[in-house]
Order: sequence, then C-alpha cells, then structure tokens
Amino acid sequence: MHHFLQTKPEMLSKLFLSFSTLALVIYSYSTVANASEGNTRIGSWCSNTTGFQPQSSYKKDLRTLLNSLASKANESSNGGYYALNTTTVIGASRASESETIYGAFLCWADTCNACVSAAIRDLPPTDCLTDKTALIWYQKCMVLYSNVSFLGEVDKTAFVYSKDSVRASSLTMDVQGYFGTVADNLNELATELSSANNRGGWGAAKYFGTKNVTVSSYIKLYTMAQCMPDLAPSDCGICLTVVISQLPHYCQGSEGCWVLNPSCYARYQNYPFDYITPPSLLSPPLLPTGNRTRSKAHIVNIALGMLVLFFMLLLAILLYLQCIRKNKDPGSIVDIHQRPSYPSIFQAARADFMSIESLEYDLATLQNATDNFSAYNKLGEGGFGSVYKGVLPNGLEIAVKRLSKDSNQGADQLKNEVVFIARLQHRNLVQLLG
Repeated sequence: MHHFLQTKPEMLSKLFLSFSTLALVIYSYSTVANASEGNTRIGSWCSNTTGFQPQSSYKKDLRTLLNSLASKANESSNGGYYALNTTTVIGASRASESETIYGAFLCWADTCNACVSAAIRDLPPTDCLTDKTALIWYQKCMVLYSNVSFLGEVDKTAFVYSKDSVRASSLTMDVQGYFGTVADNLNELATELSSANNRGGWGAAKYFGTKNVTVSSYIKLYTMAQCMPDLAPSDCGICLTVVISQLPHYCQGSEGCWVLNPSCYARYQNYPFDYITPPSLLSPPLLPTGNRTRSKAHIVNIALGMLVLFFMLLLAILLYLQCIRKNKDPGSIVDIHQRPSYPSIFQAARADFMSIESLEYDLATLQNATDNFSAYNKLGEGGFGSVYKGVLPNGLEIAVKRLSKDSNQGADQLKNEVVFIARLQHRNLVQLLG
C-alpha cells in the first residue's frame, strides 16, 4: 500500500476549507440562536408626513428616548410593556417652542431585552430615516415612537403584515370552511379580549389570547390576538375588528398570516406557534432577561471558542503525525504528482501480450487446481467460456477461465481482455497470474 503525501498548496486548501466550514457552522448557529430569541423581523411602518433635520435636537432626544426604552427592556419588572415620553426643544432661539416625543415597547418577557434591543438598533427604518413617527415589529416585540400621543388611542391606518408563502388550495382543504373558521376564531378572541374582566396583569393574559380548533381530520387551526395594555377594553375590541377586517387584503389566501398595527395584532396558521402564552408576572419571576441574555451569549461564546480550539488542536496533531510518518518511512511516501506511470492498456498490444506469456501455467496444474474443471467449482460463464474456482498447491485461491471452442469472440478480443486485466492496479480487483 502506498501512502501519498499531499503538496503544501493542496494541504493549505483543505485547511482553509475546514475553517470555512467551521465558520459557516458558527454563523448558522448564531443565526438560529438569534431566531430562537424572537429576533425575527416582521416589518416596519412610518407616516412619511413630518420629518426632522438630521442634526436637530429632535434626533438627539429621540435617541435618548430609545436608549431609555432599551434600558427598561433590560428590567425583569417591565411586564412586557413600557411607555414614556420626553420633551424636545424645536426652536433654536426660543425654548418655548417644543414638542413631546412618545415611545413604547411591547414584548415577550422571556426575550424582551434581546428583541427590543434589536428593534431599536433598526430604528428608524431605512425608508423613513427622518420621520417623526415610526413603528417596527419583530416576532416577539414591537417598538413605536411618534411626536403625536398614541397612548390609549386606536390606530386604524398603520399596518404591518407577514404571510406564509403557501396559499390555501382546494386540492388540500375546504378553503371556504378554513377561512370561515379563521374569522370565527379571531372574532371570538376579539370579544373575549374586549371584556372588562380581562384587565389583569400581563400574566393574567391582559389583552392576549389564543385558540386552536380542528378544521378537518388532518388540519388544525391556531389563532392568536393581542392589544396594547394602554387601551380600554372596548378599544381593544375595536382595534382587533379593524385588523381582522384587513386579513383578506394583506393575507390574500395564505394558509398562515399575521397583520399588526401600533395598537393590536391578529394571527392565524395551520401549525403550532413556537410559543403559546406570555410568561406570567403572577408566578415566580424569571431570571432578569438582560442577565439571562448575557449569560446565554457568554455560554455560546465559550462553547464556540472551545470548538475552534478543538479543531486547531486536531489539525496540529494530524500534521505532527504526518511528519513522524514521513521521517520513519521515507521510502514508502510518494508524492501524489510522482506516482509510478503505468503503460496504457491500449499501447503496444503485441508487446503487452508477449510480456505476459511468461506467466503461463501448464494444463495439468490447472486441472489439479480445479478438480479437472469440475462442475462443482464452476463460478459462471463469460464470453470466452466458463470460469472455475481453483486452489494452487501453495494454497492460493484462483479463478480459471477455460476457453471454449464455440466462443464467438475473436483472438483480438481475448488479447485485449487479458492485457486489460494484466494492467489493472487496484487492491480490490483480481490480479492476473497467468
């Protein structure tokens, strides 16, 4: 068996490929971890009406407000919702000219800090960099700011949506019945959430609810709805009614869809949500979300660092063993570009055939090895005749092809086959002995 020593460029190429693969795995893991934290962006909206100058005090105070929201999202006691406002001076010479900037976030308590921080990094959206009103929705949070008070108000104009790529088809379901069930379930949720007794804490599902029903023997429908906690019960019902009425326009027959506005949202799909209800503030509190996020990130960083170190150590060991092998057995190591060059099987047919005549065995030896070509030792039959199993006096097992006078194959075909077998060089193939 020959050992082949790779040239340095090839080895470096494989090392580069290994590290590239490792980097891709690390990136993929980070992406999945990010999505599991609810940091999947759904969309953004801005009024595109009034703007501010890039160097104005409004921009500076807006950044201060957003930083305050991010800081509050890091507190475990925020209840998944927080609103505040700040006053900014809009006149360069008269301090009396001022306006208020309002801001709020809505989030899932288990990922509040990570999600709100990601949303604030994306604010303002690129399509409204100087707009005074903007909204951004992620899978598990929403951040909103405006120069007009929105607290306790139902917004009926701003909508963000996300829909599945698969449209409901009559080939797989009763489409009319499916969307009829969607409307019924979401309307029931709107009625429930608008009831006065639904004003408990976040953990008591304040303005939040889910439903799931069986549509057919193989389809189950899952629905979800939520309102901003600053709304009155009746306004929550009004907001959800408005959003539900927009489903046909934005969802366009998709099997799953999500329509959101600054005051509420409604969602449906035919597979389970990856989360069901928000963490309860009435039960023992979770670990602080900020510490939890940092702790999780710290653990991930340590794990990835150890993984990289492991691969580097493994590569070093392999290179070391390769060097030892080269020093101990230099004669058995052949450069991959300096393999023995075997003559082509199609070169010099006569010379090739003559070179193997010295390998001939006498008939008596072959008869003795195959028990006189016994039918019991017959392995099969080819174009030139039958093939028999035999054992030479030295114990070597052989296969013997006995040429048939009735064969339609010519001498040239026989010579080519013999030359071909003689030139084959592979450990898993038979060797021509004679």
